[in-house]
This record gives sequence, C-alpha cells and structure tokens, in this order.
Amino acid sequence: MKRIIEGFLAACVLAACTSLIAQTTPAPKEPAKTTARSIEGFNKTKWGDSLNSVKENLLGKITYTDEKKIITSRDGDIEYLYGFFMRESPPAAETGETAAAEAEPRLYYVAVRFPYLAMDEVNRRIQDQYGPFTGETLKNNQGARIWESDKTSVVMWVDEYEKRPFSRKITYVGKELAKEVNKYQEEVFSRTELEILKRLQP
Repeated sequence: MKRIIEGFLAACVLAACTSLIAQTTPAPKEPAKTTARSIEGFNKTKWGDSLNSVKENLLGKITYTDEKKIITSRDGDIEYLYGFFMRESPPAAETGETAAAEAEPRLYYVAVRFPYLAMDEVNRRIQDQYGPFTGETLKNNQGARIWESDKTSVVMWVDEYEKRPFSRKITYVGKELAKEVNKYQEEVFSRTELEILKRLQP
C-alpha cells in the first residue's frame, strides 16, 4: 500500500495537469508561424518506454531514482523529473503481501525545472518546436499555457514576480498512459480516499 500511495502522490502532477487542461480556454486564432508537429514523448524517450530504456536516453546526470516511480537528473541549473507508472497486483488474500507487478514501470510524464525566465522567452522556445499554444488559464500573470498534440500535453507553468509573468517549469504528459493512471487510481481508492490524497499533493 505504501508504494501505491507514493505512486499516487508522484502522479499528482498529472492530476493537476489534467484538471488545468480541462479549464483552459482556446488560444486566440492567429496565423501559425510554425507548423505544430506530433509530440510522442520527451527528447529521445517515448511514452511507455521502460525505466531501464529511459535511463539510457535521459538528459543530464542521475541524482535520484527509486527504481519504480521516479528518476531525477540534472544538467547544470536544469532538473528533469521522469515519472513512471506500474500497475501492481492486489495483495494476496493469504499473506496480505503485494504480488509482483504486471509489467515494468513505463514513462508517462517528464517535468523540467529551471531558474526563472521571462514567460515570453519560454513561450517562444516552446512555440518554435510545437507551434502556437492551444489553450491557457492565465490570470493576473499566473496560471499556465498548454500545447496539445494527439499523444502529449505540454504545460508551461506561469508565476507572477514583481508584477510580471515568469516561468520555471514545463510538464510533458503522455495522454494514453495518463488515462490508464487515472483509471488505476479509481480502482485502488474510494472517492473519499482520492479526495483526501489529493489534499496531500505537494
């Protein structure tokens, strides 16, 4: 159960992204300066890649891993958090111990953290890769902008500092595995338990 709870808390970033995406308003229509391309993963990794495969293709140097849920790496001032999902079998009735997992942990989100940069600069860099943003929740220089493709949601988080918008985090989420994670959480926890756990998210 402890591993399940840890997995849930690690997945809270996904819940936040899913909730945020549902609240977004469409981006204002304007001629696209670049052509948005399909996003199937992050850098050289693909959504659903095994933990061992991701280790061979991640950016930076590994600073932490728990071998099941998370790999954290760093390259200078940039930190990468690779999040994984692994469905666990229910506890055996006779022993109460959790059986072996059904499969290897699979990559379903990557969070990139960096020192504060002006929002427009971060927006420009993402737009150069994926085209204009498709939705946003910005209000009073806080919220997020979202880029959607068939397989991925990219979320640029925005904070206000000295009355100006800045960004220091981007989250990439694999949509298909995100649906599987949400379904798994609903199977494991009751509605009341889910609400309690959501309040514990960092």
